[in-house]
Amino acid sequence: MSPENQNVPEKTEPKKSGIRTMVSDVQEYASGKKFSLGELVANKGRRTEDEDESVIEKIKPWAYVISAVLILILAGFGAFWIKQAFEPSDKAVITAPAPLVTAGKEYLLELKSSGDKEALFKEWQKLADSQLLPREFLYIKTLDQEQNKYLDWLEMLAVLESFPPPLLSDSFGQRSTVGFMDTSRGNEAIFIIEVKSYSQAFAGLLRWEEKMADDLKDLLIPGLSYDRGEEVFTDLVVANNDARFLRNRLGEFILGYSIFNRRFLIIAQSPQAIEAAIRQMSALPPR
Repeated sequence: MSPENQNVPEKTEPKKSGIRTMVSDVQEYASGKKFSLGELVANKGRRTEDEDESVIEKIKPWAYVISAVLILILAGFGAFWIKQAFEPSDKAVITAPAPLVTAGKEYLLELKSSGDKEALFKEWQKLADSQLLPREFLYIKTLDQEQNKYLDWLEMLAVLESFPPPLLSDSFGQRSTVGFMDTSRGNEAIFIIEVKSYSQAFAGLLRWEEKMADDLKDLLIPGLSYDRGEEVFTDLVVANNDARFLRNRLGEFILGYSIFNRRFLIIAQSPQAIEAAIRQMSALPPR
């Protein structure tokens, strides 16, 4: 190599930037296809829009279906909530009234309806054989499932198609208690009813004496003779309270009543049962 050649610097072309080269390549491609770079960009934009519209058109039917399903679900939940919020519940929880006498045991007697006479009679007769402690009281709560309410004494008698004279029933207050009291003769039916008027209640009882045993026969304990013959109710004193009792032909007590403190009518089958109720109510008077 000659010295002249060594002194002449080698010529190098400037390196094109990547961006410049890409733009140039595109321009060269566009010129070869007989359209401008602007037309190429515009065409690309139209293709993108067309593709987007195609995707949207495919999604639209499914979007409608999903929206309809969601609307139906929300409408169903809304209807259910409105029904629960504004309609009374058929199974509202209710509380049985407290007994007027201290109860050692309680029993829930459930009836399908207020016309279920056979069920009431069968359950009552079974309870007559319950095991009770001496002078213990078994409180029977009678529930009408159809009406979802506890029956009072008059409503319970109505199930058995028994109706005291209006003079007597009109004297009753709101509270009543029914059940069995342990006595020396076993469990005896006992009924305790609040009265609003002592004189009216007593007059009504005198009027009812002729039919009382017949009206209550389905609730009285079996095993006793209820043939009264010519017997009538007679006066008696039980635990310092006036009472009246009926005996059968054999001289056995079968039914009687007393009005304790002129406020609470007690109907039972023996003086012993009435005495047990009076002593308990004296120790813990009903409120």
